[in-house]
Amino acid sequence: MNLVSSAVVDAGGQLLGRITDDDVLDVLRGQAERSQFANTGLEEETDTFAPLLVAGRQRALWLGVNL
Repeated sequence: MNLVSSAVVDAGGQLLGRITDDDVLDVLRGQAERSQFANTGLEEETDTFAPLLVAGRQRALWLGVNL
C-alpha cells in the first residue's frame, strides 16, 4: 500500500492529526545516523572532516580499545 500520509489517533480513537511518510523517513534516518555515529565513537556534534590529529585526540579512547 502506498500511502502519502497516515492518521494519528489516540487510545480512544480520536483523530489527532496526520503524519506524512516523509516525516517518518526523516525520523528513521536521524535515528540510523545517530546509531552509526555511536558505533564509531562519534557524537552528532563531532566534525567528521576535522584534521587527523584533532579527530585522533577526540576519539583516542575508542580507537585504543578497538585497536
